[in-house]
Amino acid sequence: MAQTQAFPSFYEQEVKYRKEMGYPPFTRLVNFRLEGNVEARVKRQAETLEKIANRLLKDKRYADQIEALGPAAAPLSRLKGKHRFQMLLKGKKWQLLHEFTERVLAGLEQAHPLPGVKLIVDVDPVNML
Repeated sequence: MAQTQAFPSFYEQEVKYRKEMGYPPFTRLVNFRLEGNVEARVKRQAETLEKIANRLLKDKRYADQIEALGPAAAPLSRLKGKHRFQMLLKGKKWQLLHEFTERVLAGLEQAHPLPGVKLIVDVDPVNML
């Protein structure tokens, strides 16, 4: 389609795919990326993040509305000497996803973030590499 400049066909195919997979513009995304020098420490923080998210997803308000993917090693798992893991949140309702994100961050703060591990929160990420 790109070769023939068939934009309408590409658009129809892409919109159908995005709707089926629950990607924008049909959902909103929040990407949590953790990075640090010590891989084991970054992975342990990612596991803590996962436990917090999974605990919150047991709440009926979030269970059918939000999906947590990961954590997993980022596509570029090591960049500029830093090990990287990420977890992606998908939600249909922006306000609920925002509230969920705030609660995950509060839970992580209570769990005492590990020194040397940086958390980057990317709302509606354009690139997840």
